[in-house]
Amino acid sequence: MPEAERTRSIHQRWDRVPGGKSLNQYDAPRGKRTPNGAVWGHSTDDLFIIQRIPDADVVTCWSRSMIKEFGERPIDDGNEPHEPRVRRPYPLLKIDKDVECPESGMYDHFDEGSEHGDPIPVKDPEDAKGKEEEKRMNSGDTKAKAEEAEDQMPVESPPTDPKQDYIYQGKGGYIHRRLEEHIPQQFFPDQLIVTDPFGLAFGEEKIPRRDGEPERKPWTYKRLYPSFSHDWSTDPSPEDPVTAELYLDPDEVIGVGHHSNVYRATLTLPKGLSARTPDGKVTVVAKTAFPHSEHRSMFDHEAKIFSSFQRHLSEEWCGYNMVSPLAWPVPVGPVVPKFYGYYVPVGKKRDSLSPILLMEECGTPVDPRKLTPEQKTECYSLYLRFHSAGYLHQSTYTRNVVMQPGPLTRHPQERSWSTPSFRLIDFGRSINVKEKVAKVKYLKFGLTVEEMDIEKGKVYHYWHADKAREERAINIEFEIGCGLITLGDMAALTSSF
Repeated sequence: MPEAERTRSIHQRWDRVPGGKSLNQYDAPRGKRTPNGAVWGHSTDDLFIIQRIPDADVVTCWSRSMIKEFGERPIDDGNEPHEPRVRRPYPLLKIDKDVECPESGMYDHFDEGSEHGDPIPVKDPEDAKGKEEEKRMNSGDTKAKAEEAEDQMPVESPPTDPKQDYIYQGKGGYIHRRLEEHIPQQFFPDQLIVTDPFGLAFGEEKIPRRDGEPERKPWTYKRLYPSFSHDWSTDPSPEDPVTAELYLDPDEVIGVGHHSNVYRATLTLPKGLSARTPDGKVTVVAKTAFPHSEHRSMFDHEAKIFSSFQRHLSEEWCGYNMVSPLAWPVPVGPVVPKFYGYYVPVGKKRDSLSPILLMEECGTPVDPRKLTPEQKTECYSLYLRFHSAGYLHQSTYTRNVVMQPGPLTRHPQERSWSTPSFRLIDFGRSINVKEKVAKVKYLKFGLTVEEMDIEKGKVYHYWHADKAREERAINIEFEIGCGLITLGDMAALTSSF
C-alpha cells in the first residue's frame, strides 16, 4: 500500500551541532522508556529523527527525553518529557471494602486518558457541584477518588439476551463480563472447582452437544502456574485455599485448535473479589487439551511459556514505541493475553481429565487484507516485541494474531474497530531463549567456562537465525516492507529544532 495512507509517523528532526561526537547505539542515553526497553515518546511529537554523525547520511530516532539527557543542544519548544504509565482497562473487578489488599489502588478507577484516548470526565463540567467534586478529586484525596469512581459505575440489570453473556444492558448502558484486568495476587485462585455437566474437561476432540443438564459432580483442580513465593512455604497455613469456580458449556466453544479446544467459560471469582456484573461473575477463555500425550505435553509447554512472560507483555502503556527495524512509531499495546492460571486435576480422575488453561479473551483472527498500513505495522510490531523479550513464536500464521474493538480503556459500547486492540495467541510451540540457555547449563554440567560460553553462543546463534527467518515471514504476510530512515526523509521534514 502507498505510504501516503499512513498518518502516524515521525514528523520532526533534531539538528546536530557541527563537529559533534558520533552516536553509538550501545551507549545512547536511555531517556524515559517503557519496560520493554524500546525508545518511547508520549506522543509522536516526542520522537525525532537525528543524525548519528553530523552531516552524514546515517540517521536514527531518539525521543525528547533522550535528547534532553544527551545535552548537546536543548529542544526549545516549551514541552517537557512525560513519564510512561500503564493504561488500565475499563474497570470491571471490585475488591470488597472490608478486605485489605496492597493492589487495591489499581482497581475501581477509570484510566485518565493519554495520547490514545481522552480522559473520562468525573462529573458534568456544566454542573457547579460537579466542578467542585472534580476539584476535590484532583486534589490528591485517594479515598475520595475511589468512592467517586465507584459511584460512577453503571448499575446493572439482568441480561436481555441470555446468549449475550459477555455484555449486559443496564441503567448505565452496557457493560461486559469479559475479564480484561490482572487478578490481584492475593485473590489468584489456588484451587478451581469446575462444574462440567457435559464432560468437556476430558478434552475429547469431538465436543458433545447440549442435551438437558446432566448431573455430574464438580471436578477439583489445583493451580500449577503461575507459581508464587507462598506456594513454596513450609509453614502450614490454617487458611483455606483461595478458590474460584468455573462453568464449562459446550455452546460456548469459540475455537478448535490442533491440540486443544477453546471455550468461553464463566468464572466465579474468589471470596473478597467480585465484578460489576449482575451476578458478580466474569468470562475468560478456558483451553482443554486433547487426550493424546503429545497434545498434553504441548499444552503443558504453553502454560510454562505463559508463566514466564513478563507482566509488561500483557499490559498497555501510553504513548508510542520505536521498534527496530520499523521506521514508524507504534502504540505500546499488550502483546499477549493476560494469564489467569494453569490448573491440573486432583482426585481419582486426574489421569483422564485435561489440565485447564485460563486466559483473557482477545478477539478474532485478523485478515491482513482488511487492515490499514498502520494496523499491519502494529501486528508486525507484536512479533518484534515478542522477539525482543527473548521468545520465538514458531507458529507465525495470521490466525494467531487476533483483534477486537478498542481501546480497552473505554466502555465496551465506546470501542471501535477503527482503533482495534491486537494480541498474539497460541504459544504451544514457542521458545524461551533463556530457558534454552538454562538447559545448556544443566545438560553440559562439567564444562569449562570457555566451553560453556561456546555452547551458549550456539544457542543464541540459532535463535537469532530463526528470529530473522520468522520476522521475514511475518513481514511478507503483512506486506510491511519497512525500510531505513534516510537523510532524505530528514530533509523532507519541515519542523526542526
